[in-house]
Amino acid sequence: MKAKAALIAVFCILSLAGCKNDSGEIPAAADTTAAVQNTEPSETTSAETVTETEAVQNNTEESATAESTDGQRLTLEEAKAAALGYAGVNESEVTNVKTEFDYDNGVNVIEVKFDTATYEYEYEINADNGNIIKSSKEALTEQTLRNTITAEEAENIALKHAGIKRSDAVFEKTDRDFDDGTEKFEIKFICGGVEYEYDISAADGSVIKYSTETAAVQTVRGSVKNITAEEAENIALKHAGIKRSDAVFEKTDRDFDDGTKKFEVKFIYGNQEYEYEISAASGDIIKFEIDEIDD
Repeated sequence: MKAKAALIAVFCILSLAGCKNDSGEIPAAADTTAAVQNTEPSETTSAETVTETEAVQNNTEESATAESTDGQRLTLEEAKAAALGYAGVNESEVTNVKTEFDYDNGVNVIEVKFDTATYEYEYEINADNGNIIKSSKEALTEQTLRNTITAEEAENIALKHAGIKRSDAVFEKTDRDFDDGTEKFEIKFICGGVEYEYDISAADGSVIKYSTETAAVQTVRGSVKNITAEEAENIALKHAGIKRSDAVFEKTDRDFDDGTKKFEVKFIYGNQEYEYEISAASGDIIKFEIDEIDD
């Protein structure tokens, strides 16, 4: 009975509320305030949601930046060190080192090239993770080991071009020089009262230019026997205890100093530079110096 009475009471209240609305009565102010109050929590919740979303986005961006910063690209020096380690050689054993950045098939690459006494090495290294992409090792021929002809070979080329035997010539000068980016030998010798001058390419032995003129009487030496430029180089190498294949020659010049005819020989081995002055007449070492090369 009590439950039935409660249901009837609810029905009456709902009916009365419906009548008021149909009669056009304005809802009470308390109801309006309640409605406003009911919307405010919803707006606050929306603002909180936006703030949380922005925070998530900011955190995501910071995380991406951190990952990018962690993936540092290799430097040229690091790539060189990696290639040397992979080849199993020390930096002091290599020459003609070349390193450069490249972009190949969407990959950042560092190309590393260097020579040892007997091999030429080439590497391609992924600049982003240090992995070896490609490598090659090629035995050097005698010519590529030296990279240029020797001073004596340049003299022989000039003599052959002039049609003169070495025993009949008196060499005045055999200098290694650079001219407009071209390495060459400047050679001067006398035969039969005629002075010959030649420029010979150090790369391929071609005759760049030559000239002849009558030699002054006082410059004619007769048949004085002097050592050759290559013999001077061999004397210096033997004194230093270094093989020719391990040395990189920078200069072999024939010169006069205080009436003494000599060869000035300069070459590099490892991280040291050797300089010699050798008597052209006797092959004696006049003086020598060994200096460390600054990195």
